[in-house]
Amino acid sequence: MKNVTIKQILYNEDHNEVEFSKGLLLIDDVGPLVNWTVSLNKVEDVSFFEDLQKEGKHLQLHIIGAEGQTYQGTAAVDLIPDQRTVLMVARDELKQV
Repeated sequence: MKNVTIKQILYNEDHNEVEFSKGLLLIDDVGPLVNWTVSLNKVEDVSFFEDLQKEGKHLQLHIIGAEGQTYQGTAAVDLIPDQRTVLMVARDELKQV
């Protein structure tokens, strides 16, 4: 299991930025298929993610780690446990670029 502290997340082709204060990318690279999740805390606009979850839409993410590593993948909103936290799950392979 790999934990990557997230510095910045951009989404879709427009590279819009998600405003948050703390983020973590969890990569389960132990099994035969690599699985990954994103956890964001103190998200500025949770309503955007609530709409995505209701509509069942996915986001193309460009994730930049605190140490400069970058990843790309598609994720869907899995859970919004409170008004400032968003949990997303993988919908395709995570690529390190």
